[in-house]
Amino acid sequence: MLLRRYALLCSLLTLVLVAPSSAGAQPAPGPFVQQAFDLLMDRFVRPPSSAVLLSGGWDGGLSYLKDAAGAGPVGPPPSFSGDRGADWNAFLAAYPALVGTGGSSVDQHALDLAIVTGMAKSLNSSHTRVITEAQSGSSYGGVGLSVSRALIVTSVFEGTPAEAAGLRLGDRLVAVDGISVEGMTANDASQLVRGPVGTTAQLTLQRFDQPDLVNLAIMRAQITVPWVNSKILDEGIGYLQLRSVPDGDVLGPFDQAIARLDGADIKALVIDVRGNSGGSLTTPVKVVSRFVLQGPALQCTNRQGQSRTTNVDGSTWGRNVPIAILINDDTSSAAELVTADLKESVAAYLIGSKTAGAFEASQLFPLNDVSTLVVGVQACRSGQGREIEHNGLDPDRATELDPAMLATGHDNQLEAAIDYLRTKMGP
Repeated sequence: MLLRRYALLCSLLTLVLVAPSSAGAQPAPGPFVQQAFDLLMDRFVRPPSSAVLLSGGWDGGLSYLKDAAGAGPVGPPPSFSGDRGADWNAFLAAYPALVGTGGSSVDQHALDLAIVTGMAKSLNSSHTRVITEAQSGSSYGGVGLSVSRALIVTSVFEGTPAEAAGLRLGDRLVAVDGISVEGMTANDASQLVRGPVGTTAQLTLQRFDQPDLVNLAIMRAQITVPWVNSKILDEGIGYLQLRSVPDGDVLGPFDQAIARLDGADIKALVIDVRGNSGGSLTTPVKVVSRFVLQGPALQCTNRQGQSRTTNVDGSTWGRNVPIAILINDDTSSAAELVTADLKESVAAYLIGSKTAGAFEASQLFPLNDVSTLVVGVQACRSGQGREIEHNGLDPDRATELDPAMLATGHDNQLEAAIDYLRTKMGP
């Protein structure tokens, strides 16, 4: 009896030892990928196709793998039909092959982030994008500069590390920390300049009057720059620079600037919104209201097709002076609204280059991986219905910024505005 039990036990043990092990779990995207997919499908102002969205995500993942891991072709992409559920399942089924293409060293979170970024980009919306934890983190700082789309330094802010290090207007950014910025957008190059406070940014620059490249080591710091700057130019011309359009109760500095210009009894006004990437849609309506007596300032339509018009608030300063507005290809969003409304309502004259054409209302959604998804949730237009998104605003007088003149202290766009206003000023 004992022998039979022993034999049976040995037989069972043998079966356990030789039984094939279960296959390892297949890789799956992080939960935030589906979260982003659902948010884009359900919240984006123009209901998207799941096929377009996931094809964009797939392309984004492939692009990341080629750049980061040198991955080769992964085979044909999944077949998406436009059916939301079926497309998501097709993406999940193909995902392990995508991960496998990157090899054992692939950073799966970075891959997933690239997929979400690709989905957002597929919608061709100026206000739909991913903000990573590093880009939004409060511990990150900068050096105190802004660059144009041509990567020319157009501003060196007062009291910042950039000013202390000798950065000059007109310098062209060539590399950051040894990474070439050739072909990058101004935003991407600026992101490279940013970094943890207390770390050093190594900037390589081309200075217009020097054949050799200039290298500057600049320690990053928290940068706080006033959003409004004003001064009185010669001949009674006022100058009002709006560097951003922040949210909240921020009109104090703006109203102080307006009071200063009013007290100086200015005869004309230059408004400078070059490099202003916008911000809140509440603040620009208040800004426009200081110059426009009555009428609509903003029109927006949501996903359901419901439209709302916001009028100026009646707080105009009541001074009728000619206005010239300086714009460039980095003037976007709320800054474009201010420009368009003043063009339409008070015949402001636009000088510079065509604006970015980036004008929608967006909402921020935190994702489970601590990044943030920005989603365009309303299509917006100027007070008189001008479509700015993708179209931008053309200058009345096209004038490209001259880096050589800028480096010698001459802003040729500002000088063009002054020349124009001289012809419109009364005695």
